[in-house]
Amino acid sequence: MSYSVIVCDLYHRMEPDHECEVPGFPSKMLAIEYARRRTRSALEALRQEGQTEEALLALWKQYGEDCRVVGPDGVVYLATSELQQWLSHPASPEACDYQQLYYALLPKDFYVSLYWAEGAVPPPDHYEFHIEFNHAGEGTITFWPDYPAQHVPGWQKNFFVPFTDRMRIYQQIRESPLLNSQNIQEDGPIGGASFWVHLTADQNTYAIHSNRLPSEKAIHFQTILAAIRTVVPSSVWDQLESLRWEYIQQHAKARGEKR
Repeated sequence: MSYSVIVCDLYHRMEPDHECEVPGFPSKMLAIEYARRRTRSALEALRQEGQTEEALLALWKQYGEDCRVVGPDGVVYLATSELQQWLSHPASPEACDYQQLYYALLPKDFYVSLYWAEGAVPPPDHYEFHIEFNHAGEGTITFWPDYPAQHVPGWQKNFFVPFTDRMRIYQQIRESPLLNSQNIQEDGPIGGASFWVHLTADQNTYAIHSNRLPSEKAIHFQTILAAIRTVVPSSVWDQLESLRWEYIQQHAKARGEKR
């Protein structure tokens, strides 16, 4: 069970993307504290000496940020419920430091590694890739356009994973029943794609292999797989796909084929 904070950019409230989600809070109290701090931070940024409460409120409604907390039972907190009190009581820097509160939620040892291999198909239709990233958001993808071998290139690209994406994946990992149960040996689909995932968080390390999961659990794990794959920017995937297509063309030319 986790909670998210929905942040509303009041200046852009007429635009479709004026709200963003801040996910991954393990408790309602932490989510509410984040919502309080972020809303108060926006309010204090607009406060001026000698300003009336009415003038500050008007500025906040035009340029500030408003937060609400949502959980399994829907909306559980509205920052506006405390707004009147905040108008008359300026906040300290500590009471506005929402970033430090959020960053502290992600374990320092957080690490994700995904190795994915296409099914057993003739070259050059087979490909494999390895994605990994750490607590700091430093990510790397290595892509092989064929079965890895000495003559097959391995293209490597670096990228950055935004903090909210790291938190979202950490939340999914923390709540996944797969990590609290034993892997069950089961033959994987013959010729099908396979994956290996290594996850580290909170001084625990998990190793998950697609061929060692019951089929119904492998399906449920697709959510985490999709989240890991999407941390790689689409521009990077496009570059790798372009390189792969060149490799396929060269492979076909060497065999006298047309692609």
